[in-house]
Amino acid sequence: MSLESDGHNSAKGMLAAASVSTGTKRTYGNAFAHWAIWRRAANLPLLLERSNSPGVWEDELCDFYAHVGVTMGYSWDYCHSMLYAIRRVHRLARVNLDIRDEAMPLLSMFRKGLKRMRGAPKRKLPVTPKLLLEVYNNGGLDLNSWDGALTWFGMLMGFYFLLRSSEYLRKGAAPDEFKCVRWRNVTWARNHSSEDAPPGVDCDEVVLFHEYSKNDFLGQGTDNNIKCNKDKRLCIPTLLNKLRSLNPGMFTEANSDTHMLTLSDGKVLPKVAIERLLKEAAMRLGHDPRILSSHSLRAGGCTAMYNARYADHEIQRRGRWVSNCWKIYAWSGRRRDNDAANRMTDADSDLMATMGRPEAVEEVVDFPI
Repeated sequence: MSLESDGHNSAKGMLAAASVSTGTKRTYGNAFAHWAIWRRAANLPLLLERSNSPGVWEDELCDFYAHVGVTMGYSWDYCHSMLYAIRRVHRLARVNLDIRDEAMPLLSMFRKGLKRMRGAPKRKLPVTPKLLLEVYNNGGLDLNSWDGALTWFGMLMGFYFLLRSSEYLRKGAAPDEFKCVRWRNVTWARNHSSEDAPPGVDCDEVVLFHEYSKNDFLGQGTDNNIKCNKDKRLCIPTLLNKLRSLNPGMFTEANSDTHMLTLSDGKVLPKVAIERLLKEAAMRLGHDPRILSSHSLRAGGCTAMYNARYADHEIQRRGRWVSNCWKIYAWSGRRRDNDAANRMTDADSDLMATMGRPEAVEEVVDFPI
């Protein structure tokens, strides 16, 4: 085994590169560009000087943050990404930049200020079964063609499996090589079998295995399944059986590495195609299309589970959340608490708080006149 420094440097470079995902690298690269432009316009070195104190570093970061947040008008989320991109580049250069609140209290105040000015990000309107059926009935999809049926299949998968767009759609020129599911991740089973139903035999269950997701960078994977729906228009196994009959060759071992939503032109279904269908359907139903996106399918699945009174941990597991942040996706349905008045009225009035306690004695206090 070689102990040469070149080998060490190569190994360290590999470790540093693997510390963040490909998508995060792209985000950091775009976000850091704003810092680079700012520093060069001011004729300053790209990196903060090691010889300066953390207080000087904080002042320079505060100047930059005020510029991009107020003058340029960028969102709090994007400015947050800029700070973490700056921190990463400095740490790679062995400049131990610490941007935590306790380390940079003034910058922390500015970040809170920008958050108050900009407000919370507008929550996406969740897709409902009613909106899905509007797409089905009036969206113009040719469900007897491979592309049309596959597009509808993608929408149902996004809703019922609570998928993030990078996990099944193409957001740019190419899909995410790690996160975007492939046919090898899908099992079309029958009678609870662990194997695919053979050609010519309909499945009654679809199992989806996520090899990687946003919060599973180690690739441990997560399984979820879906059985037949009583409404065949919204039934994933029924639709998959149709896809199997439309293009049997796609469901062979030779295509196991093909991305699940690969259209007839060889490209993965783009995110914008899904969003166009959702926005047009929303307009027909009288909703604001601006607060609908592909992520609305994930929010819709979460909302449907919430209003169906699934337990919190069941929603969290199916959506592959590691925290309770799923709650910002869940919109309460109007009928969910129809019985709230009766349930609250029927609540136990015999409280432990009143047991074994002496009755209150009114104390009379004489005040001087």
